[in-house]
Amino acid sequence: MHQRSHMMQECWLICLRKKIEEIDKEYVVQIVTDNGANYKAAGRLLEQRIPGLFWTPCAAHCIDLMLEDIGKMNEFKPYIQKARDVTTFIYRHGRLLSAMREKTGGRDLVRPATTRFATAFLTLQSLNKHRNELRRLFVSDYWSDNKLSKTSKGKKVMETILSSKFWDQVEDYLCATLPLLIVFRLVDGDENPAMPELSSAMNHAKKKITESFMSKNKTRLLAKLMEIIEDRWRDQMEVKLYGAALFLNPSKYFELKRSDPVFARKQRQLFNDVLEKMVKDEELTDKISGQADDYDKIQESFGRQLIHTKKRNRLEHKRLNDLVYVQYNRKIEHRFPKRREEGSNFSPLVLEEFQWDNEWVDDSPYLVHEDGDLEWHHVDEAVGASSNLNNSNIRSRGVGESSGPPVMYDRRRGSSNRYLVDENEDDNMNNESED
Repeated sequence: MHQRSHMMQECWLICLRKKIEEIDKEYVVQIVTDNGANYKAAGRLLEQRIPGLFWTPCAAHCIDLMLEDIGKMNEFKPYIQKARDVTTFIYRHGRLLSAMREKTGGRDLVRPATTRFATAFLTLQSLNKHRNELRRLFVSDYWSDNKLSKTSKGKKVMETILSSKFWDQVEDYLCATLPLLIVFRLVDGDENPAMPELSSAMNHAKKKITESFMSKNKTRLLAKLMEIIEDRWRDQMEVKLYGAALFLNPSKYFELKRSDPVFARKQRQLFNDVLEKMVKDEELTDKISGQADDYDKIQESFGRQLIHTKKRNRLEHKRLNDLVYVQYNRKIEHRFPKRREEGSNFSPLVLEEFQWDNEWVDDSPYLVHEDGDLEWHHVDEAVGASSNLNNSNIRSRGVGESSGPPVMYDRRRGSSNRYLVDENEDDNMNNESED
């Protein structure tokens, strides 16, 4: 096995080096490969043999592994499985599925995506968005009169839907994964190179996750999430080249100097490390370093003296705030028409255009009736949904497994190809599920 691995490593090394020589090694700065052991070993050897070359693993794969680790956490894994049980149960019974669609305005719950973790996120997001419609379905006369409500699986699904604890964990999972999926979308896009944005985007994502869980006063859960993210990032993606790219990106770097000067100084140091590796001429290194100092301090040809005059600095704060307010509203006004006009050409690399906040998480009370004061947590307490859910034997099935037959989705039509079982045709199965 070891000999075979060594042979594969040498094979990759030869292929990569041949391709670099075709291009000319003077023009090759970075090689990005999969995160497999053979690729990593070949990349490290190439770095040793070609001094100015940087090997980096795939950032999209790294983030996918973060999402996988988060999905396996004890705080989330059982509830992800519970959500799968809910969707599997609904989608395998035709009339129940039709009743659900009536409540949700024809919208489906399951939303397939390019990776199974993105699918889990989108489906949980859809469940969370329609939580009240689902609750109303499972406390309706239709459900109580349905034979499925008497089955053990039906009772467990109802308890899940009516459990406040379940929805709390769903929200936490979404808050933990949304910022990472935004970075995943950025690095996995083909429209523009993502390297200059990567370090800034991940730093932004970590801040958003931190803000979210600090506001919930869930510091222990936040610590576990940060450990997963930092371990994966440090092991695979803490690359000097990315820090240098961020330093040379003025639209990100100077804002970073203001908001996080410690992190900004680290990017400048990474630029110095890259400069030392790539440029061996001492005189040229000194010249570039001096220009980098001017750039960092916004002076000489990099500075605009008009900005630094005392007259300019006396701009009243109120006027400045008004200008920012107008500019921001203009940006909002043009954002969505721009996205519709550009379609697939819309650039995912503009971080400001992302919806970083969890806008679909509503902190307001969920009322059973809009004109009343009865909330869903009262229903939860009355039927003992969360209590039964916590006391039940929650299976620790793998994140990618399902409690029922697999569902195959046709992405062209957005519908399920699997035959939907009608309640009347499923009486025998329902009776058997009582045990």
